[in-house]
Amino acid sequence: MAASKNYPFSSRMAICFHILVVLTHLHFASADSHDDSMVFDVGGGQQKLNVAAAKPTRYLLYDVNPGEGFNLRRDVYMRIANLVNALNEEDPWILVLPPWGRLYHWKSRGLNQIKIPWSSFFDVESLSYHIPVMEYENYIKVTGDAQIDLIYHLQNYAEGWTDGKWEERIDERDCIDPPLYKQDKEKKYRGWFWGYSESYANEFKCLSVQAMAKMMIPILQHNTSARSIMLDRAEELLHDSYGQVDYWKARRSLRFAKHLRDIGDEFRRIHLESTDEKDKTELIDDWREMKVRPDIF
Repeated sequence: MAASKNYPFSSRMAICFHILVVLTHLHFASADSHDDSMVFDVGGGQQKLNVAAAKPTRYLLYDVNPGEGFNLRRDVYMRIANLVNALNEEDPWILVLPPWGRLYHWKSRGLNQIKIPWSSFFDVESLSYHIPVMEYENYIKVTGDAQIDLIYHLQNYAEGWTDGKWEERIDERDCIDPPLYKQDKEKKYRGWFWGYSESYANEFKCLSVQAMAKMMIPILQHNTSARSIMLDRAEELLHDSYGQVDYWKARRSLRFAKHLRDIGDEFRRIHLESTDEKDKTELIDDWREMKVRPDIF
């Protein structure tokens, strides 16, 4: 019988460690061949790990009837903002803010009145405390193109209410009026797009709507894979919960921009002898932290 070799202790430990590594590798290779999603928790048990790729961000844009004024546009923002808030319960959506343009009530013709960002009038950071938002120019930078995948032009029903009864419904229909967006030679839909001549859409459809805003959710989430969707004539959609919690969250987020508030504060101070401190109307940066102050009453 051949004599057994006496390996140094360090060598024997190295061999044992190598064998352990090989066995461990074989064990997990076997487990992986059955189910790549099985993992082991600290307690030694097995649990199912549902691994899914991160969902891509989608973008919702909107516009309203060109003849509508400032206050109606602000109100439509609230309707669409709460639609985006609901959409984010399932997928990541960002509301792209439509640039302001010339309104009928704006009489100062010497001022630039196209491509006006929302930050000229509102505190965009305050808006973001309620939902994800971005300016249109930032949308172009982020996506790399002034492209919109799909436009839904919202319209009434040609036949009006059924039997004089109002009920919620949405249907894809032929356009009642000639569309303001026309295809060019490259089959791209061109239109006003807030004064951005480079902007275009790949697809255009008309939807007859008679509904609250959230009735658009199944259409936006499941009827199209378009990543960027524009709702033209968004004033056709109604508030889902007028005067309720989400309504007031959207309303409170619509703070005017600080540079405008400063002008108002200066006017109050000079002409009305009024200040926030004297009137106990101080604001904090985050409206979500504003609480009722018993000392005011």
